[in-house]
Amino acid sequence: MIEKVKTTDNSPKLLTDALHTTEKQSNGLDLTEQVASSAGKMKGKKKKKRNKNKKQIQWKQGDLCRAKYTEDGCVYDAEIISIDDACGTCTVRYLNYENEEEQDLKNLQQPKRRSLAAKSLEQSEAEVQLS
Repeated sequence: MIEKVKTTDNSPKLLTDALHTTEKQSNGLDLTEQVASSAGKMKGKKKKKRNKNKKQIQWKQGDLCRAKYTEDGCVYDAEIISIDDACGTCTVRYLNYENEEEQDLKNLQQPKRRSLAAKSLEQSEAEVQLS
């Protein structure tokens, strides 16, 4: 429990000392000892590991996905146009851009919103038919 301490304008050190004394009395440790004690407790704790054994998606030709375009490093909606199971790779066509490139199957991501990806696919198919 912290007690009220009457101080003058030139006695901030007295206030600090009084607070530390009160804290020490309440739990047997001063503030610096508490910090050191809690740091020691954290040292032995292990961080939780994320489960890296994510379920592998079984991709197939025609699936919509998201893939990182190698030239700019950005992730875009794409469609899988062919798969090479022996190499673990596939060829993707980026929606709305019509660029194609080979990607590792393990690096593909699920589309964020299927409706948006489907809409993009419909738009790109309509643009191809018009040309």
